[in-house]
Amino acid sequence: MGKIYLVGAGPGDPGLITFKGVQALAQADVVVYDRLVNPVLLYLAPKTAELLYVGKSPQKHTVGQEGINQTLVDLGQQGLNVVRLKGGDPSIFGRVGEEAAALVAANLAYEIIPGITSASATVYAGFSVTERLSSEKCLICTPTAKLVEFAAEPLAQISHGGSVVIYMGMERLEEVCQTFLAQGANPTLPVAVIQWCSWGRQQKVVATLDSVVAKVQEQDLHNPALVVVGPAAGKGAERSWFEQLSSFGKRLLYVTDQPMTFSEMTEYTAQGIDFYPYFVGDAYDERFDSLHQRWASDLQDYTVEYATPAAKTAFFKGTRRKTMSKIRVGTRKSRLAQIQTDQVIRQLQALQPDQEFVKVFIETSGDKDQKTDLALLGGQGVFVKKIQQALLYGKIDLAVHSAKDLMSTEEAGLSLTFSERSSVADVLLFRDRTMTLTTLAPGSRIGTSSRRRSFQLQQMRPDVRIVPLRGNIDTRLEKLATGQYDGIVMAEAGLLRYPLPLKEKGLGMERLALPAFLPAVGQGAIAIESRTGEYQELLAGISDPTVTTCVTCERSFLRVFGAGCNVPLAGLAELIDGQLRFRGMLGTAENCYQIDVWGQDPERLGEKAAQAILAQQKENGPC
Repeated sequence: MGKIYLVGAGPGDPGLITFKGVQALAQADVVVYDRLVNPVLLYLAPKTAELLYVGKSPQKHTVGQEGINQTLVDLGQQGLNVVRLKGGDPSIFGRVGEEAAALVAANLAYEIIPGITSASATVYAGFSVTERLSSEKCLICTPTAKLVEFAAEPLAQISHGGSVVIYMGMERLEEVCQTFLAQGANPTLPVAVIQWCSWGRQQKVVATLDSVVAKVQEQDLHNPALVVVGPAAGKGAERSWFEQLSSFGKRLLYVTDQPMTFSEMTEYTAQGIDFYPYFVGDAYDERFDSLHQRWASDLQDYTVEYATPAAKTAFFKGTRRKTMSKIRVGTRKSRLAQIQTDQVIRQLQALQPDQEFVKVFIETSGDKDQKTDLALLGGQGVFVKKIQQALLYGKIDLAVHSAKDLMSTEEAGLSLTFSERSSVADVLLFRDRTMTLTTLAPGSRIGTSSRRRSFQLQQMRPDVRIVPLRGNIDTRLEKLATGQYDGIVMAEAGLLRYPLPLKEKGLGMERLALPAFLPAVGQGAIAIESRTGEYQELLAGISDPTVTTCVTCERSFLRVFGAGCNVPLAGLAELIDGQLRFRGMLGTAENCYQIDVWGQDPERLGEKAAQAILAQQKENGPC
């Protein structure tokens, strides 16, 4: 039986993790960590442990808190030992209560292991937040939730003979200072801002309430940073014991082909070095590939040292390319999904011929269960959610989807690129080549699990019988050829990318013409998903502006309804002579609502079309 450990990693210096934290990591099956965790700590986990990144920054959440909670529950239900490793002390603005509540609700065993919080680590910057006589009280707070509640605290009173320690306050530093001044605080009251406190990259500004904002801008300090207001902060103006270490501030990328112990790594950090180990050759560990990618821009500023000549050779000729340049592309395992992914890889390879790309197959919930109605499986996202999770957690670098499978809203922390678009039409395949839609006998069995296709078919032929159909293209074709269905509906784009032996099997085909049979939003288009800010220049080379404009318009329409497979909804945008045309449809039990509008802005046009259909529905007008 496994257990979930909610562990504080400390403020940055890896030597500050608690002994209980080290013990928990030593027995971990999975480590779920955030961006403020020093990478050195990850090497305390067994080599068999899975490493999942769920980092959050003020402007970018790789995974939302609800997603993190669910991840912990899912892993715990598998009987694994899970370490949720969070910077500082998880009980100090670390949302550990929310994570614990989710585990309690799931009846899972857990333990909270506190860590050293940043307020205690101000000694690395030269002062303590409490000092006898000058600072005998302390308030730890944050202005991120509601500034009104923050301003209601007696901040000026506390900072007179005490310290106000502000977490996550950099985005609102100017407002914070104005709040103190509005309460009557002395403009010359000391303020210390410490960035990356206790890391070798630590920087600080010590100023006053009326000057700190300008000095922070001048020094270009950003999150993560701690703000301390009060007399004690003034002592930070002197160089601290940490800042006087001979190697303080040195950033070292240490390339080695030999294993290193945690103690050996902390010998470097104990000298004030911002230390990043990079293992090559026999010591290479592929689990750290995604970490290297996230740190790539930072590492450009590091001094590189090689443990041995062999390590240098491996870094430049072998493993470096494997770890730094290999781009893992996630996809479903179906033949059509692979064909689409291969097409994207060929396009990317043409832009970067020396780049190595590898496919990573991921089984989605829609792939695991090919019998249950898609709406019952969750409708939206059943073919993409698992792939998106793998992308967010760093298991893959890019993901390839059929655009029509995407959810109506973009996943936080991820960005979409749209490349080639094939036919947007649907086709009806028949078990006999002599059949057509108009000649089908009443009661004929037509296979589809799409609400949209079912609705539009019954608008055209209310006398046919719609029968659920799931499975990949080959499975569907076999069911048709063996007479289990008289016809099946498929996207023409799939047939163009993956030609089927229709003639050899004696099967017929009819294209379902527009506008009577409108497609799903995004149908025929390929979507490439990446973590926001990564591979944008590369993906720009295969992005199709026309496809992007049209699919953006369609998804804007879809977003208003929040719909996927659960309602009969169709939408198609086309660029015609520089004008954007959108045609949409919403089906209900009573009516069919349609819209045909023109415009320029794709987002606004899609929203306008959706609102027009909703207005029709409100008036209960005819189709």
